[in-house]
Amino acid sequence: MDGQRYWITAGRKMDSSSTGSLSDADEMNRYDHDGSVRITTGSMGTEVKWSVFSPCFASLFHVIEILPAAKLPIILRFYLSGWFEAIYNTADEAITRIEQVLAKSELHLTRRAFVEEFDPKGMALPPMLQKIWADNNAEPESTVDCVYDEQSRKFHVERIGVNSTIAKFYGMSPVSYAAKSGNTYDEIVSMAYSDVLRSGKPRYDHVLAAMRFPNNTIYWVPYQRIVMPKAASNMMRVSVVAEISNVDIKLI
Repeated sequence: MDGQRYWITAGRKMDSSSTGSLSDADEMNRYDHDGSVRITTGSMGTEVKWSVFSPCFASLFHVIEILPAAKLPIILRFYLSGWFEAIYNTADEAITRIEQVLAKSELHLTRRAFVEEFDPKGMALPPMLQKIWADNNAEPESTVDCVYDEQSRKFHVERIGVNSTIAKFYGMSPVSYAAKSGNTYDEIVSMAYSDVLRSGKPRYDHVLAAMRFPNNTIYWVPYQRIVMPKAASNMMRVSVVAEISNVDIKLI
């Protein structure tokens, strides 16, 4: 976001010398060690950025005082085992969210992925997922195929569609970060695959996962997905279609 940038530390705005360019490590040190909050304002609104596990209470109380006059929308970005992001169209909504986060500042997230199954009736599915659920069919370019390996007793990514969400962020390799077998993310998100194969029916989920992006930064990514049994296959395969979207999973 282009525009004015400044830092608030210990409840006070730092002088202009603090606004210079910082390395990623120095910036994280300001968040984690100093409890600083970074404010950026510009034509696209106001960004507030901080780390939850830091001595940031006084600085956030100062932010709450100045937000009613801030340029809208207000983007909140805060770090808790990964970066969360949310956009609010009123100062009151943003202030309420900051207060909610402050109230749970002692929360420790021991998991890196959360999955919840929903009935799609009445839910706000992205258009592509709506069509796939109605047709019970998806174009291969949009899917990720996973196959069960008897020896390891785990599902492995076999093929990544060129238009799939994973391909857009990590490329076409079945061993890219999000598709690696054996990591915590893989174990949690693949638990539903066996249920789909047993039932022979598709399943609709909301997922919230802390994912390491190619720039080595961890973001909490919300997405909706449909898991379908792979038709006409003599092996235990599923096809997964996912789209980044709002989810009904609240961690903090």
